Amino acid sequence: MADREPVVLVPGFSGQDWVYWNLFRQRLERDGFPVYTVTFPGLGLQDITTSGATLDDRVDEVLEATGHDQVNLVGHSLGGLVIRELVQNRGADGRVRACATLGTPHQGTLTSVMALVCPACRQMLPGSSYLRELGDRPLSVPFVNVYASVDSLVVPYGNACFPPAENHRIRLGGHWGLLLRNAAYRPIVEGFQDPPDPRSTERRTVVD
Repeated sequence: MADREPVVLVPGFSGQDWVYWNLFRQRLERDGFPVYTVTFPGLGLQDITTSGATLDDRVDEVLEATGHDQVNLVGHSLGGLVIRELVQNRGADGRVRACATLGTPHQGTLTSVMALVCPACRQMLPGSSYLRELGDRPLSVPFVNVYASVDSLVVPYGNACFPPAENHRIRLGGHWGLLLRNAAYRPIVEGFQDPPDPRSTERRTVVD
């Protein structure tokens, strides 16, 4: 248990260490994972590439502090896109063992139109140049993706599906409820224990 790779928790908008991940962090620590967090300057509203650079530095700090060669990453909402920025655009895949995303608008969300002054919101519009370019990048790290059938912030909710990942759709939970439900936590910790093969062309969507 003590040799398990550390987990870095990556929040979405306005995520702060001391409130955002409380229950999720407790579950991971109970299961023997060393847990670390990252907080983005400007509440994560800046360009996703800027947040990706912050996460890149944080991963290096965690690896140095723990003596491990790799980390696991969990991202909620926008945090999932920051993780993809890190592993797909910044060449950090060698430092990342497995990734998990919760309620992430992998294919964009229409609610971003309400805050177009925010650089990250413009990048999260469906069909944005950022999402198109990100989607063209190869994926060499295992991903487990969890999303909700009812999500008021990812619209339409199906845009939270991430075809290259092992997907788990939760019928009940909502955008924030994914951080609380055991049905959302369980496939993530199982994916860290036995990561899916990122090279496999056989992908499934599990409905819980």
